[in-house]
Amino acid sequence: MNIKERLLEIKRRIERALLISKRSDSVTLIAVTKTHPESVVKELFELGVEDVGENYVQEMLKKMELSIPVRWHFIGGLQRNKVKYIIGKVFLI
Repeated sequence: MNIKERLLEIKRRIERALLISKRSDSVTLIAVTKTHPESVVKELFELGVEDVGENYVQEMLKKMELSIPVRWHFIGGLQRNKVKYIIGKVFLI
């Protein structure tokens, strides 16, 4: 299954869950790119993904260099000495 197919399936599952729970809230899908190459971020953006999560500071900074206009979310354990590298660059930690 390629990224586009997986993304469509996840979106269908989110819609189904919202219907079943009778919720009308908006849901933010955060695509996690942990251990995937930088090209995946570009592909996700081209598919309409606006929020990307990463859980390694070094990987996140490398992917941020691509200047793809997504909202970055740091989702991993964050060591105190690495906060300075992502503060002001991420939407949420």
